[in-house]
Amino acid sequence: MRASLHSHRIRFAVVLLAAGVFTLTEAADMSTFTLVSPAFQPGGSMAARFTSDGDNLSPPLAWSHVPAGTKSFALIVDDPDAPDPAAPQMTWVHWVLYDIPAEVKELPEGAALHLPAGAREGLNDWKRTGYGGPAPPIGRHRYFHKLYALDTLLPDLKKPTKAQLEAAMQGHVLAQATLIAGSDPAYPEIIAAMHRELGIPADYGVRFKLDLCEEAAELSSIGVDVLGREQRLTPAAARAWQAMRAAAERDGLQLLVVSAFRSVDYQRALIARKLDNGRSIAEVLTVNAAPGYSEHHTGRALDLTAADCPPLEQGFETTAAFSWLLKHAARHGFRLSYPRGNPHGISYEPWHWAYTG
Repeated sequence: MRASLHSHRIRFAVVLLAAGVFTLTEAADMSTFTLVSPAFQPGGSMAARFTSDGDNLSPPLAWSHVPAGTKSFALIVDDPDAPDPAAPQMTWVHWVLYDIPAEVKELPEGAALHLPAGAREGLNDWKRTGYGGPAPPIGRHRYFHKLYALDTLLPDLKKPTKAQLEAAMQGHVLAQATLIAGSDPAYPEIIAAMHRELGIPADYGVRFKLDLCEEAAELSSIGVDVLGREQRLTPAAARAWQAMRAAAERDGLQLLVVSAFRSVDYQRALIARKLDNGRSIAEVLTVNAAPGYSEHHTGRALDLTAADCPPLEQGFETTAAFSWLLKHAARHGFRLSYPRGNPHGISYEPWHWAYTG
């Protein structure tokens, strides 16, 4: 864990295991069958979007050195450390996939939502098909991504469990490749500690229907704000913002940035200063989301203003710039996060727009 909270994220250490560890493996060809992820390097980190605390997207996977005679692939993702790695009691299954066609050599990010033609899914331990991302309750868990090369195309097993798929694969496994990810739940714990320090209710996220927001892992400069400070967004959000700003300029309007990415540390210090100035935490939370719950952490949110309006004023809604945003922001992937009557405990913020893609 790094000293700066700015860099704390739910992290996934990834290592490749030598093939031949598991009992389903039956061939000597396994040393070359390799499973990797283009989203990270072995021993690196996976982004929070692959967890259930994030976007719950299945990670991209790619494989090579497929053994001769392979007719299909099967994939099992599970966690042998549930519920507590210090005293594991069960293996929790996150994804069961089989009959992946032999010509397929990769699963792109989010493939669970758009499976290759012919691929079939089994049941995970939530008793449903599809991918379920990690959300460890305590400790550092390991997530095994196990890919099997089979010498046959399995019949329709009618949404099998992991055990049923393993039974059906017996005698058909040509090779196995395994990729392991490990989780560190430090980020939620750090956020909880901050909340205790600032006097924020422990049930803040549930009470105000707000999701935990991960800090962006990659940011791009979008220039300076109205105060001359450099501001940053994720690369995708930055491109969308630049396109939206250019479209507004073509219509004779200038959109000005007040704020973009904010770290968890920044949000904590911002709230602490307001508390030091005598404001109550209840009052502060109507204008600032609690650390860990601000969309600014994601690098996909902007506070905007216009030349004829002071920053962060509800009067922004009377400007031509705001009217333009209401008509055109959605086509650029931006939405108004805190309209009047929102359920998040945040006052109406006509200036706050989030990129949703």
